[in-house]
Amino acid sequence: MKNEYHYDQDFLQGLRKLALACGPDSNQHDKAIVLINACIEAGINTGKLIVGTLVCVGFNPRHIGKLLKDFRGTDLSRHYWQRDQEGVYSVLE
Repeated sequence: MKNEYHYDQDFLQGLRKLALACGPDSNQHDKAIVLINACIEAGINTGKLIVGTLVCVGFNPRHIGKLLKDFRGTDLSRHYWQRDQEGVYSVLE
């Protein structure tokens, strides 16, 4: 089955720049969280699209999937995003 989603190259380049802007002291884990938030805010908000997008900029799909799961919920003290019944993520505020 072929992936029909077209990854916008300008958006991917923006994610790469955002990852670099996190600075040399940021680890992949922290960068991934920032980029996941950027994806969700840009409307790339399902698990499959988020994972696919971040794979295009060099992240491990299993790592991104685990982060999406581990930091999903409604408790602002430990979660970054939530997911609705349709599988759409939104950033907690």
